[in-house]
Amino acid sequence: MATHLMESLGVADHRLDIAFIGPKRMRQVNQQWRGKDRSTDVLSFPQCRFRTPLEPGRCVARARETAEQPTSSPMLGDIIISMEDAARNAASDGGPVAREVGFLIVHGLLHLGGHDHERPAERRRMFAAQEALMKQLENRSSGPMWRRCVRIAGERA
Repeated sequence: MATHLMESLGVADHRLDIAFIGPKRMRQVNQQWRGKDRSTDVLSFPQCRFRTPLEPGRCVARARETAEQPTSSPMLGDIIISMEDAARNAASDGGPVAREVGFLIVHGLLHLGGHDHERPAERRRMFAAQEALMKQLENRSSGPMWRRCVRIAGERA
């Protein structure tokens, strides 16, 4: 699903890391990097800059020293999802956890691509892009792509 979304957004040649963690660890990460002492459903850590949101071919890799082998694929960034927070969101919305995780991946990818929702105009652009991507995932001939995104014990796909 992430590969499909990255193709749709014009960043298929980039690398992406997605991690699923619990709320205790998410709270620690949120405190460390955002100064917020609470868990949250998703955090994104971009490794590219775009002049405008998801301007294809315009990723300027940030300096990130790692022990990895050099690669020709730029690192788009990292998405971290708290599964318990995702499950809580899904229960509140009355939908399946798999759809919520799909939505959080969409939301995280848009943040990695330079979108934000701090100001009203940015919010409209980002939320319109979210809606379009979710519709794209839902309107697959074989059923919603997010259906196979994640399985939670006891939940039907």
